[in-house]
Amino acid sequence: MQELIHIAIVEDQEVYRNFAKDQLSGQPENFQLHFFTSPEAFLASEDHEDYQLLYVDLKMRDMNGIELIQQLSIKRPDWKCVVFSSLMSDDQIFESLKSGAIGYLFKSEIQNLADITRVFLSGGSIISPSIAIRVLKNFQAAPPIELSSLSKREKQILDELVKGRNAEQISDTFDVSVHTVRTQIRSIYRKMQVSTRVELIRKMNG
Repeated sequence: MQELIHIAIVEDQEVYRNFAKDQLSGQPENFQLHFFTSPEAFLASEDHEDYQLLYVDLKMRDMNGIELIQQLSIKRPDWKCVVFSSLMSDDQIFESLKSGAIGYLFKSEIQNLADITRVFLSGGSIISPSIAIRVLKNFQAAPPIELSSLSKREKQILDELVKGRNAEQISDTFDVSVHTVRTQIRSIYRKMQVSTRVELIRKMNG
């Protein structure tokens, strides 16, 4: 029997709960969906599964999604939290990433949530295009000193990483092998003194 993949959706608007259900139900990976209308309802639940992924809205009635992500990053650092929001505030974006979110999805830009979910489950990260632009503009305005140690190609790859692209997509963009891209990504991580994409984005916006 195929193992279930448990995904939690913390969302107070029914239209977006239904959207997630329509997009993720009936997939060959056998996604098991768990819906919560607030962070408080999620934390109060006594039958939590070992969630492989959580989609969390930010703007809710009392406790906001960032607070939930902050708590889970401490209590369950193995759970992958992704922001699923209509908020475009720079403060909200950067605070979410600093709090431990591995991605930020702008609701109006989501086309195929199933494919996006597969990227997160496979260890990748996605940031919606409009969000990526804001992140890029922010760190380009005040670049960390470590950026000066990057080569021109490494800076290009860094831009692609922030946009949420994986090694395969970057290799297609620059017409080089995936092995070469992965080697350059490791070099970027070493020079920036980070070990993951999330840490890299945090440092660029810290």
